[in-house]
Amino acid sequence: MASKETLKIAFKTGGILPASVMSAEKDERVAARVPRDVPADYAQQLIDDKFAYLYEDDDEEDDAAAWAKAQQYAAVNKAAEEAAAKAKAEEEAAAKAKAEQDAADKKAADEAAAKVKAEEESAAKAKAEQAAADKKAADEAKQLDLSSQGKA
Repeated sequence: MASKETLKIAFKTGGILPASVMSAEKDERVAARVPRDVPADYAQQLIDDKFAYLYEDDDEEDDAAAWAKAQQYAAVNKAAEEAAAKAKAEEEAAAKAKAEQDAADKKAADEAAAKVKAEEESAAKAKAEQAAADKKAADEAKQLDLSSQGKA
């Protein structure tokens, strides 16, 4: 910025001060109602666009309290984000475990169904073989009866 003059502003709902404007290494996140000295030209743009307001209270004690409150809010927010991430991870782990259990149950059911089907096919085959053997025996017995009748 061309001017080195600064204004003390505070964001209405929190905001980000770009590193390029603040001559810093990285962008700075600023909580709501926390005062910051910002180059006058950029500060005026933020005020005109109603993102921030001119902070007129120069009481250092209030600044420290606002800063402490903002830090506390950031800590609470971080803890909430971590708790949400942990809950999401636990939910995903539970879903994965359920999917694995469902897959194992399906595999066991498929194996049981295949075993039952194999047993049914084996029983049907044995029954068919027995029926064929019975028919063959009946045919042979009938053949013997016919041949013994033919001799008589």
